[in-house]
Amino acid sequence: MIGAIAVPAAAATTSSGHFAPGSAAFGSRTSAAFATAQTTVVRLELPGGARTYRLRRLRPAPDAGAPKPLVIVLHGAGATAREVERRYHWDALAAREGFTVAYPQGVGRRWDDTGTRDVDFLRAVVDDASRRVAVDPNRVFVTGISNGGVMTYRAGCGLAGTVAAIGPVAAWFPDCLPTTPVSVVHVHGLEDGVLSFDGGGSSPSVPDGLAEWRSADGCTGPPTTTQAGQVTHSVWASCAPGTAVELFTIAHGRHEWPGAVPKPGNDPVSHALDATAEIWAFFRSHPRPS
Repeated sequence: MIGAIAVPAAAATTSSGHFAPGSAAFGSRTSAAFATAQTTVVRLELPGGARTYRLRRLRPAPDAGAPKPLVIVLHGAGATAREVERRYHWDALAAREGFTVAYPQGVGRRWDDTGTRDVDFLRAVVDDASRRVAVDPNRVFVTGISNGGVMTYRAGCGLAGTVAAIGPVAAWFPDCLPTTPVSVVHVHGLEDGVLSFDGGGSSPSVPDGLAEWRSADGCTGPPTTTQAGQVTHSVWASCAPGTAVELFTIAHGRHEWPGAVPKPGNDPVSHALDATAEIWAFFRSHPRPS
């Protein structure tokens, strides 16, 4: 059986880690008139053990009850759900555009991008979030960086009947393809020294990996390509109905989320592209065909 417990992210705790009496976790209430948005930490009891994710939603929603898009954002290896919520600006964009965001947490700060364990977890996140808020089943999206970007591709394969589009950043390709078309927008820095644009090991280069994905998506013909400063944008639109593949490259981009809040110790952040805004623009235009 799958169980779930949700508490506001800012709930007070005692020194032993238990929720303090009078905190939001003990059921104290704040007038909805004063709450514009809230992040809730949700604990899911799954067959493989307890997992958590952060759920960001408007409270109250301007059009409460109307189904809204759900964007799932995956952290990279060594990072956390809380960190990417703070650094990647998805919350502010969701408030403006009216969608819900989920930030799952990987086990040991990593994703199992070679198997099915975390595909099952992400499926449970979609199901649980859909019970808590009205989610448009044709507008479920996944994005992530590095190990989380590889997991994004894995989710695109394993949840092809659920996910409408994916947005991997600085990612290589797992050994899978979707059984039904899934739109993809891939973002990569050409100076990425961690997961090179040219591929490595068993992973093909980004152009070759995207060529395989385009084949699964029924894409034909050459892309339309534009360039602005460091950014080159290629669009393959002649794909299965309602499906597209796009690629953004950044000439001097490194292994970081473009447009993010910088983090000491990480590669420099490129501000040549706002990855969050571009990925959302792609998602907004590519719901799952009915």
